[in-house]
Amino acid sequence: MSTVDEPQASPSFGGREAIGARGLEDARPDMTARKTGELKMTIKMQFALPALLMAAVVAAPAGAQYVPRNYDKGPVTLVQEYQIAPGKLNAFMQDYAANQRRSFDIGKQVGGILGYDVSVPVTRRGGEPNLYVTITFKDLNSYNRSYERADQTATAVYGSLEKAAAASARRAEYGTIVGTLLLQGLAVP
Repeated sequence: MSTVDEPQASPSFGGREAIGARGLEDARPDMTARKTGELKMTIKMQFALPALLMAAVVAAPAGAQYVPRNYDKGPVTLVQEYQIAPGKLNAFMQDYAANQRRSFDIGKQVGGILGYDVSVPVTRRGGEPNLYVTITFKDLNSYNRSYERADQTATAVYGSLEKAAAASARRAEYGTIVGTLLLQGLAVP
């Protein structure tokens, strides 16, 4: 029988003799080796991680090679989206033919407008515009004309700026611009 102060023999360690002077480290050498191996691995990772990051930074430009551009800026297209009041399409089209088209033709004569068109969607959905006017300009500068040039065109079409303003107010009775889209064309040779 043993006293309370003496360690008991354990079947897993083989008794007091198996524990030895260093305690559990002698009894379970795999734990010490594992801790030492983990420490060595941690030190290796501390040096390996910065090296890997540096290699990635050096190699990154190789993946981002310059690719030459094969296009240039082309014409600019303005898409005006209208909501035409029910039963007012004919009124809009008469105004378009008499006034808007004339102003577009002046733009074509001076070389700023390449073409224009009016369209209705074939498959219409509720809440979307029901008429589109597209105007294709030679370039962005042609679209962004001066106020003076715009006033000259309005006077040529309507006779005066007052009459142009009155025609615009009448146009609002049957059609409202609900959106615009300005597209920069890309010219590919």
